[in-house]
Amino acid sequence: MGLIRKASEQGLQAMRSIAKRPASPAPLDVVIVGAGPRGCRRLAAIEQKLRYRLIEQEPDLGAPSTTIRATRSR
Repeated sequence: MGLIRKASEQGLQAMRSIAKRPASPAPLDVVIVGAGPRGCRRLAAIEQKLRYRLIEQEPDLGAPSTTIRATRSR
């Protein structure tokens, strides 16, 4: 549990740091690769009002409107 809590906190810290940057003309503020424990990075991006996209290979994580499904080549 300690590692999950630490990863969650680091994800939140990263989103807060990104939110402090000056506004950019880019269409997104951040691309999140992997939702992380319980989707904490996505929730942190929402909390900080960041424009984001989530790339996730698990079909049950993320919202359909903001998630790109990663697929593995065989």
